Amino acid sequence: MNLYYNKKTQMKRSIYSLALFAVGMTIISCNMDFKKTPSGLVYKIFHKGKSSDPLAKEREWLKLNYTLKLNDSLIYSTYGKMPGYGPVPAPSNRSYFPDEIFSLMRKGDSAVVVQSVDTLLKMNIAQRTFPFAKKGDRIKWTFKILEVFHSDSLKEMDYQKEFVKDQPRQQKEMEENRIKMEKEAKIKAAEEGTVIESYLKSKNIKAFKSPKGTYIQMVSEGTGPKADSGKYLSFKYTGKNFKDQVFDSNMDSNFHHTEPYSVVVGQGGVIPGMDDAFKMLKQGDHVVMYIPGALAYGPNPQSPEIGTYENLIFDIHILEVKDSPPPPPAQTQTGTQKIDKNQKKK
Repeated sequence: MNLYYNKKTQMKRSIYSLALFAVGMTIISCNMDFKKTPSGLVYKIFHKGKSSDPLAKEREWLKLNYTLKLNDSLIYSTYGKMPGYGPVPAPSNRSYFPDEIFSLMRKGDSAVVVQSVDTLLKMNIAQRTFPFAKKGDRIKWTFKILEVFHSDSLKEMDYQKEFVKDQPRQQKEMEENRIKMEKEAKIKAAEEGTVIESYLKSKNIKAFKSPKGTYIQMVSEGTGPKADSGKYLSFKYTGKNFKDQVFDSNMDSNFHHTEPYSVVVGQGGVIPGMDDAFKMLKQGDHVVMYIPGALAYGPNPQSPEIGTYENLIFDIHILEVKDSPPPPPAQTQTGTQKIDKNQKKK
C-alpha cells in the first residue's frame, strides 16, 4: 500500500528532544480523547465528514492526504503532491499501522496516529519499514480522507487521473534532484580526486583525467577505432579497491565468468566514471582506471570490498569497438534438424 513511505533519512536527536517525547507520550496516554486499537496503536479521529455517509468498509479504497513525522521532524507529506491510496482491511486486522482504523472513518474525516518504534522493533518490522528510526522514537501520522471508492476500478481511474495531474511536478522534482546529485557528485569527486592524485604520486604513476574526473593510466596503446558515444564496446576487466582487494573480474576463472563484457558507450551500461573514460579510449587500449567513489557506486555499498563512496581501480583491456552490435550467436541445429547423410539426393 503506497500510504507507507520508505526513505532512509538520518536525523540528529538530543536528550532534550527525548525528554519532550517522553512527556508527549505521557500526555497522549492520559488524554481520554486518544484511544488504542487492539494492537496498541494510539489514535484520535476527528469526525468532520457527513454523519449520513457510511463508514468505510472492508475492500473499499481510501484516497487521502497524509503527513509522516519522526518525533517532530517531517519525513514526507502528500500535500501539494500525489495523494495516497490505501485499501480498507478487515476489522479484525491488527497491523499496528494506520490502516487499522480505516474502517472507523468516512469521507472528510481526519486522524492522528502514533506508533512506538519500540513496538515496531518487537514486531521485527521497524528496520524494514522505517530504517531511519531508533529505539525510543515515535512515528506520527496525520491524514485526511478525501474520497472513498467502492471498487478497485474506480480507485484505479482516480489514481491514473491524479498521476497524470502530478506528472509535471514529479518531472520537475526529478530534474532538480538530478542536478543536485550531479553537483554533489562533482564536489565529492573533486575531494576524492585529491586522494587519488596523492596515491598516484606516491606510486609514481602517470595518468590523464577524463572530463568527469576518472584518472586513466595508459599501459599500452591500441590502434583501432575510437570508443565514442553510441559505439559498441567489449572489454575484459579486473576491479579492485585501493586496499588491493579484488571484487570482480572476467580475466580470472575464480569469478566464474570469463566472457568479455559488452556495453554501448554513453548509455549508462557501466558506472559513470568508466563510461566517461571509455570516450577517451580506442580498440586495443590497455589502461588502468582510478575512479572516484562518487563516479562509481556513490553512497550505495555493494560488497565487503566496495563501501560507501569507495574509490575503485579497474584494469581494462578494450577488445573491440564497433558501430553496430555483433550478430547473435548462430543457433546449433538439433538432431531432428540435421540432414540425414544417407538421404538420397533428389
